[in-house]
Amino acid sequence: MPLYHFAMRGHLTGGERPAAGKPIGLTVEIAAVGATGGQLPTAEHALREATEFSVYLEGTELEGGTTADGRFLTGRRLERYTLVPQHGGKLHVPSGARPWVQPQPRPAGNDGAADPADRRRGPAINPNRSCA
Repeated sequence: MPLYHFAMRGHLTGGERPAAGKPIGLTVEIAAVGATGGQLPTAEHALREATEFSVYLEGTELEGGTTADGRFLTGRRLERYTLVPQHGGKLHVPSGARPWVQPQPRPAGNDGAADPADRRRGPAINPNRSCA
């Protein structure tokens, strides 16, 4: 299933000076058109690849709906983690890039878009959503 307007954002709290055993908060927001929040992939697998810190999933919030015209699913997944560094200093948080993220062009045809450029971009979503 193709996703449009896929976005993944992260926000760290308490990570200004990482120290061994000092918890750091990480909030990851994943949003897209084409899937509900429950269908969107999790960032947990990528985070668990790191050997520099332990990963604890504290909670997940899922949202799902449709675009204003009711033609496309919309989704948002908000994950809250606690990362516990194994050592101090600079830490590397793995990239969220995954094989399931493959940009898909919109199929040609009358899909309600105002002009051909709109068809390539996919349906509109609210760009003002952000991590809580």
